[in-house]
Order: sequence, then C-alpha cells, then structure tokens
Amino acid sequence: MRMKPCAGDIKIVTIPEHTVIFKEYTENRNEGYEELIAYAEENGIDIIGAPQEIYHEKVREIQFPVIL
Repeated sequence: MRMKPCAGDIKIVTIPEHTVIFKEYTENRNEGYEELIAYAEENGIDIIGAPQEIYHEKVREIQFPVIL
C-alpha cells in the first residue's frame, strides 16, 4: 500500500499484536481526533476499533487500531 508520509507529528507504529496510528497532543483533543481520522481516510487506512488515550504527565496520546 502506498501512502503519504506521516504528516507532522502523526506516527504509525506496530505494537505487539496491534498496529495503530497515533498523535500526541497537549491542548486540542478534538483536533487530534479529526487529524487522525482525516489521515486514515486520505490514505485508505481502515480503523478497526475504538480509540484509546494514553496520558503522560503533560502530553496525551490518541491511538486508533488500524489495518494497513
């Protein structure tokens, strides 16, 4: 599958048994969700489950499980 390089701070990683797209954010949570969903749609990536959020001290991370 050909896709655009990840934009800015959106990354794709494979976690054992899971592949997710994720974005870190500090303030605008909704914008983070919108950017991830738009990136998936633009690149034909199937989101296959509910998102999860990981909270670090001041930074939060949104993850969507995907099939590439």
